[in-house]
Amino acid sequence: MQPFAALRAALVRVIAALGAGRGLRRPGIDDFIPAMLALTPLLALPVFTLLLGFLRFATRGTPGRREPLLPLALDSAVLAMFIASSLVVRWRPAIDAALQRHDALAPEAQRAWRLLPLVMLLVVTAATFAAVVAFARR
Repeated sequence: MQPFAALRAALVRVIAALGAGRGLRRPGIDDFIPAMLALTPLLALPVFTLLLGFLRFATRGTPGRREPLLPLALDSAVLAMFIASSLVVRWRPAIDAALQRHDALAPEAQRAWRLLPLVMLLVVTAATFAAVVAFARR
């Protein structure tokens, strides 16, 4: 499996895990708002790093430069929400297929199927956050 295919499969599983166990009402993205909010920190951290890198490159050698970290963080969060919503819309058939696999499992397996991606999301987000903080402090 290629790296981007593995990343896509992991993100689809996280989105499906956050939507599992609910009676999905319609084919829109309204049912996946919790998934989009949960993905926002993970997606915002690389965007923040990229914006901070661009800002540092553009202002290098400028005496007394100040980095606006809070506005960059807010911009990154907004961009991440747009990215998350587009991922949900684009990957909806794969998410629906993952939810069908979830519904075919036994109740104990369903709980584990939902919990594992959420724990992985928390661990990856924490590791990414630590790396971004180290980069921002340089």
